[in-house]
Amino acid sequence: MNRGPRGLYNPAHERDDCAGQGLDLTDEGACGVGMMFLPSDTGQRRDCEGLVERMAREEGARFLGWRGGRFRRR
Repeated sequence: MNRGPRGLYNPAHERDDCAGQGLDLTDEGACGVGMMFLPSDTGQRRDCEGLVERMAREEGARFLGWRGGRFRRR
């Protein structure tokens, strides 16, 4: 997990989106962001995602979802 500037991860339009989904992210200590590099192979990536999601549940965290990132192959 990573703790970063609140405004970077939770700008006003995203707070509205979250509120519409029943998520209250106003408590600064109540959420976190994880950043990782996953395999490019679809099957391996899904296995890793499933593992992370399961571990989050086992730790009592509510997993919200995945977001893709930009990358450049060399």
